[in-house]
This record gives sequence, structure tokens and C-alpha cells, in this order.
Amino acid sequence: MNRDRPTYARLLALPLFFYAALSACSHTPPPLSWEVPADLTARPSASSQSSYLSALEAWTREGARFEDFEGRLFVKATCLSPALEQLRAEFEADRLMLSPQERLERVQISVKRAERHARFLVAIVTQEEVHNDLRLRGGALSATLSSGRGEITEATSITELTLKERLSAQFAFPYLSSLHHAYWVSFPKSERAGQLTLRISGLPASLSLTWHLTPPQNISTP
Repeated sequence: MNRDRPTYARLLALPLFFYAALSACSHTPPPLSWEVPADLTARPSASSQSSYLSALEAWTREGARFEDFEGRLFVKATCLSPALEQLRAEFEADRLMLSPQERLERVQISVKRAERHARFLVAIVTQEEVHNDLRLRGGALSATLSSGRGEITEATSITELTLKERLSAQFAFPYLSSLHHAYWVSFPKSERAGQLTLRISGLPASLSLTWHLTPPQNISTP
């Protein structure tokens, strides 16, 4: 017997409800550094997989929205900071068996792209399949980003991954599953004062995910 997505959401509701309650009582994750360490490009890649997967966990948030003990919205999102994108590029370069020069070029391109935008991979499960529709305009769900200063910006680009793209992305984002719809979501570069909060919202359900950041390292010369 096939299990439909609404049934899956209901089955998840009770354990995730208690998980959410426990998470609310847990400590806030430590602040993360947005910038790429200056010497990271030169370090050996022997531990690229473990380093990347550890960083992926640190830069990924998840949340759930319930109504009457029924799960309405489940979201996992990864903030693709320059620091994380550097490690992801190294991880992928190792899997692709790239030469040192190809590896360096891949890393540089990934970091520069991450520095131009605030970009996220967002994976969503909704109780009703029709509500899993994240778009810039006219979708059941929308995405906004706010900083610690209270500035709120709307997404400038939202691209849903095809099935083949999602299967390929699973190598770098193992939490993706066939139950998820996955989206690349980009915002304009803005001041990151203390934290970033991604809000996925719509009439079906809404929730927010927050990343706490260390202050930028401003190096001044006398």
C-alpha cells in the first residue's frame, strides 16, 4: 500500500512534536563564522569529507509546524556561507578526482558566488502536496530573510531541483529524500549583524530558522 505525503506528515507529527519541544529547551548553537579562513585554500584535503559533513551539520537548521498535533510543514535548510561552500567545493573536487589546479579554481568560484549572495538549500515536506510550492510570486509558500538589525529582504531567485538534480545533490546534502521538494533560494548580499533568520511562510503554515554569526573580522592598519 502506498503511503501518501499527507499520511507521512501525520505519522511524523507526534514524534516531531516532542522533538520540537525538546529542541526549544536546548541551548542555542554556537555562533558560526561567515568568512573563509585565510589559510584554508592551502590546507591538505585528506579530511575533506569529514570536515565538510561536520560543517554541513553546523550550517543546517530544521523546523516543524504543527496544528492540533498534525504536522503541517517540515523544513530543513542549509545556509551556503562562503566558509561552507569552500569545504563543499573541496569535498566535490575529491569525489571528481580533480587536479590541484582544477580544485583551486572550483574552490575560488564557489567562494566568490557565496560572497555575492546569501544562498540556501531549502528542503520542504508539507501535509498537502499542493502546498509544497515555494516561488517568488504566486506560490503557496514564500521566503524572506532578516538580519539581526531587523532588515527584511525577499528572495531574488528560487529554483526547484528536478528529481535528477535532487538525487545528485544527495551526495553533498545527505538529508535530502524522495519526500522532499528541494529549492535553491538566493537573497541579495546584506549586512549580517549577529544573525540571519530565514522565514518560509504561507497561509498553509509558516516557520523561521535562525543562524547566529560571529562578528565580521575587520582588520585595520595604523
